[in-house]
Amino acid sequence: SGIGGAAAVAAAAAAAAAAKKPADASAKVGERGGPAPVKPATSNAYMLVYRKLHGGNVHAVDEALVPAAVKAHIDEENEKFDKLKAEWEEERKWLNMTVYHTGPAKPLKVHEDRTVAELTQMAFGLFSEIMEGEGVPIERVRLRWFDALKNACLAPLDNGSSGSNPTTVDTKLKDLPEEMVRRPLKFEVKEEGGEFEDYLANGLPLSIMVYDADKQEFGEPLPLSVDPDATVGQLREAVATRAKLDLERTSIVWYPGAEAFGGVVPLEDPAVTLKSLKIGDVSSTLHVEDKLPSEPSKLSEYFEGLSNMITINFNDPRTAADAGAQPRTPTNVDAGVAAMVKGMHADELALNGEKKYVQVDQRKPLGELKDQIAAEIGMAPSEFKLRRGAGGQEYKDLGMAVALHGLEEGHTIHIKLGKPMEVGEWQFNLKYCPELDGDVSALGPFVLNEAMSIPDVKAALHAQFGESHGVPPPERMRLRTAQSTGVMTRVKLGSVMTDDSIIAEVFGTKIADGKMIAIQITSGPEVGAIIFQLFTCTFYIHHSPLDPVPASLFAPPPPDLSLGLHLGAHAAARTPLVACVEGPGRRGGDWSAKDREL
Repeated sequence: SGIGGAAAVAAAAAAAAAAKKPADASAKVGERGGPAPVKPATSNAYMLVYRKLHGGNVHAVDEALVPAAVKAHIDEENEKFDKLKAEWEEERKWLNMTVYHTGPAKPLKVHEDRTVAELTQMAFGLFSEIMEGEGVPIERVRLRWFDALKNACLAPLDNGSSGSNPTTVDTKLKDLPEEMVRRPLKFEVKEEGGEFEDYLANGLPLSIMVYDADKQEFGEPLPLSVDPDATVGQLREAVATRAKLDLERTSIVWYPGAEAFGGVVPLEDPAVTLKSLKIGDVSSTLHVEDKLPSEPSKLSEYFEGLSNMITINFNDPRTAADAGAQPRTPTNVDAGVAAMVKGMHADELALNGEKKYVQVDQRKPLGELKDQIAAEIGMAPSEFKLRRGAGGQEYKDLGMAVALHGLEEGHTIHIKLGKPMEVGEWQFNLKYCPELDGDVSALGPFVLNEAMSIPDVKAALHAQFGESHGVPPPERMRLRTAQSTGVMTRVKLGSVMTDDSIIAEVFGTKIADGKMIAIQITSGPEVGAIIFQLFTCTFYIHHSPLDPVPASLFAPPPPDLSLGLHLGAHAAARTPLVACVEGPGRRGGDWSAKDREL
């Protein structure tokens, strides 16, 4: 504005002159006469004032003043803009729509100048094979706006010139309600000789799903519009008519989809209103079952199973890398170590397989989950194992419920090729100790049944590793529990596994896959249980033949042990011993001739 322009310029000049005035150097910031504190940059500004000198249009530019090169460049830019604008306006006239029917939805791009009849013809062509298979001609279908979130059919595109927005098959798409034209579409199919469902303009749109208990599946959804203020009794009458069921055998269940929304809600009280149940707020789908009120509900069982359905991920070992490309193993590496590396390599290959998933009721036995996986990967259940991970334990009890194995929604199990173990079988890590206190060699994993006796275990180990690793025969073999020391050639030996026991008794409740068993070689057969009792005796070392012999030396040995073996224990312990054959014998009487001789 030109008003006050000179005054403003003068004020700005005065302010600039004041800013150049030198300040008292001795004054401090904040004190009277001192320099003012530094203000933020946003608080300082300059004003540029224009003063209008003459009348005329200030927006008009004399083209004679514009250079020719600049004018040509501007014209070129304007031409590009007009072209892009025309393309954009034309693109806006094309509608990207989604059409629903049996199977997955299909996209459809159509111009807004098309009519409802032409749109119906184009959408019908997308599902021509399905419609032909169902025996449905185009005369028995019409398109309706569709709420995919609530699975509810809304107003038909051709409403027969009724309602607040009357439309016909000749109505162009650009003349349809703008708030509806961006919605998906769904086909409504009427029965041969029947009529389309009466649509209520202000009604509550619902979708009816009739459950077939014999096939354990639902039929195609049936659209239904009812009064929002209707009761359950009125709804049951409308549903029975729409689904062509007897009113007495029409059972309705509303399942919002989660326990947070109430879970499965049977609609039994005929006086309850739909508004009080909030039907349509969360879900507009009603599930219908053909049954009497006194009969058990198959629908309730179905939804109970649905709430227990979980997704389990797994790897497909068939799609892994070529298993024939085995890793290179040096020739001087022990065969057991090589076998272990080979198994690790197989695990790595399997981990690279394609990731898949199945859905299973967590209350079902694990065998059903394995059957589903077998069908998915095209293999027999007896050809692969289920494991917690690539190096985890194997799931063996196929009769136990999936949930009891600790499997939950989204968990991943590892599929490994090979013969699966059964309940009672365990995979042990075997170590061979050819010399006392010497290095051990790994024999690799070996599967044993917990009910096997120790002599049977020895026989099995000799049959498997006798020729390849020099494992001794059963009569010269000693088995012991063992633990890892962190060094591959050393183990910590535990208790001896005696011949009168079984594996389950040796390990007890601590039995698990991966437990270690050490194999030792002996000079001859052993009577395990008796030897234990001998070495737990307390022996008295007699230093002089003149000293009295304590009675504790002759503590009675076990009834099935001769005196010779009893005294032989001293020799095994390398302790000097002087025995007195006078006095009471092992049974309180005289020593036998055999005992005296020994």
